[in-house]
Amino acid sequence: MSKFVKKYQKIIIFCTLVLIPLFAILPLFHPGFFPMHDDEQVGRLIELHKVTMDGQFPPRWVPDLGFGYGYPLYNFYPPLFYYIGEIFKQLGSNFILATKLTLITGFIFSSISMYLWIKNRWGILPGLVAAVVYTYVPYHGVDIYVRGAFSEFFSFIFVPAIFWAMDRISTTRNKQWVLVLSLLLTGLVLSHNLVAMQAIPFIVIYGVFVLWENKKEIKRILVSFIVAGICALGLSAYFWLPALTEKKFTLVDQILVKELANYSIHFVYPIQLWN
Repeated sequence: MSKFVKKYQKIIIFCTLVLIPLFAILPLFHPGFFPMHDDEQVGRLIELHKVTMDGQFPPRWVPDLGFGYGYPLYNFYPPLFYYIGEIFKQLGSNFILATKLTLITGFIFSSISMYLWIKNRWGILPGLVAAVVYTYVPYHGVDIYVRGAFSEFFSFIFVPAIFWAMDRISTTRNKQWVLVLSLLLTGLVLSHNLVAMQAIPFIVIYGVFVLWENKKEIKRILVSFIVAGICALGLSAYFWLPALTEKKFTLVDQILVKELANYSIHFVYPIQLWN
């Protein structure tokens, strides 16, 4: 039996990682969709599909939202989740199924990315345990089944994977890991710009830690990190640059600072923390 396990270890681990999110995705197998705070998710995918079929790429302006007037949704709203959903749509899924399949993809890849990072540092068993914990951390469930924050949920694939790629750069001279890191950083920005902003300090801190661990190769590793960061900024510039330059034409600052997202109106009773 041990010889069998050793021979097919990678396949067994991969199947385990795919099955780890099973209980988290079971509600997605019910027909139709579920109620949530942000219930425009399928509608956003429909709009992205429509403008993509019209030849608008990258998609920016959606014609039917904004009370029928349309508005530049994908100039500001992170698009990666819906890009993946569009792939499933093009493969023959309907819009609801495509959205659910994208959520399942997010769960599976979150499990895999956390496993790869922790396994690289501490071994297979800690990696599997970390994958389970990361998959079932309550905030994942809140993001999907309560808030409907699908893009934010999707961004959690990338943070452990970025740490993993940084570790790989430090332990191998293979330049392909610089490309991998740049693509993962790009994915983080395109999946959720606010999560990316919050993650940057932690990525920098982890990068300093990796450099401290590998003092003899600081120059090579630092150059690799900088190159990957510059490439990621360039690859994602079509999204973040218009969002920054055109933000002055929106009410986002007023909404975030004074109105809906003002922290002072979001205090909860102690019992609500448990709920």
